Amino acid sequence: MSNPTYSPGVEQYVAKGQQMMTAVANQRAIMKAKKFDTIAVHGVYNAEAALANQGSIIEPAYLSPAQHFENSDHMEAALAYLMPSWTYSRIANPTVGYLEETLSLLEGYGYDGEVSSCVTSSGMSAVFMATNPFLANPEPGTNIVVSAKCYGGSFMLFGERYGRERGIEVRWVADPLNNDEWAEKIDAQTRFVFGEMPSNPGLSLMDIPAVAELAHAVGAPLIVDSTVATPALMRPLTMGADIVVHSVSKSMATSGFAIAGASLPSTTSSARWGQTSCGKILPCTSSCCRSAIMVPASARSTR
Repeated sequence: MSNPTYSPGVEQYVAKGQQMMTAVANQRAIMKAKKFDTIAVHGVYNAEAALANQGSIIEPAYLSPAQHFENSDHMEAALAYLMPSWTYSRIANPTVGYLEETLSLLEGYGYDGEVSSCVTSSGMSAVFMATNPFLANPEPGTNIVVSAKCYGGSFMLFGERYGRERGIEVRWVADPLNNDEWAEKIDAQTRFVFGEMPSNPGLSLMDIPAVAELAHAVGAPLIVDSTVATPALMRPLTMGADIVVHSVSKSMATSGFAIAGASLPSTTSSARWGQTSCGKILPCTSSCCRSAIMVPASARSTR
């Protein structure tokens, strides 16, 4: 099949999109070299971004339902995912994008690789988004191996929604610190392995590197809920986990200021299983949509 031909106007926006993505990638690289505290304060929001946002020294809250496009060529390029855009707040939003970029940098601090992020409406939404795609097309014997010392909402998702309603075999690990118990329950038909470190609310622990090795031996991803610790205290990707989930509502939002969640896979996990943080099969355009949000003014072409 031949490649589609685009009008000169659309091609201009495609080129502009490349400039935008390069600018964001450069800013990420700059911030990755900073200390953890500096990243937590600034993310990728720099002086140029502030000037482009009426001089706001912190990321503004965008309440707009949709993005304005300069013309039909701009809209065509954006909706065809030929350039970064946020388009519609149900899909992406500049404010959420700044949070995703910051979380990616924090969770990836000290990790030798790239980390993507998808912020969701709640922590349980993040857990569902990180786990559900692995359960497509179940076969006899399909199972998941999960620490029984997990958050109540996660327990209900796995036990009721996946187990009772969808017929997925849920193999509970009663003692998450017992590596032999994990080994006994993980097999070639395990779709994913899930644990919390530490657990909420019991503060139970697990050996992430050891469990990751067991999961990877059968080609299964290890998904770790690190809500309680936050990236300030622990970063599971540096220990061998493939996807990290957070309930931003808890430690990050001091338990009450906001409700949100986040799913953060490493690039290694995305390449291995073809799944991104938003649960889409690769190639996924979510990072492309998000990339447009933080572009410095100098990277934007003028009409």
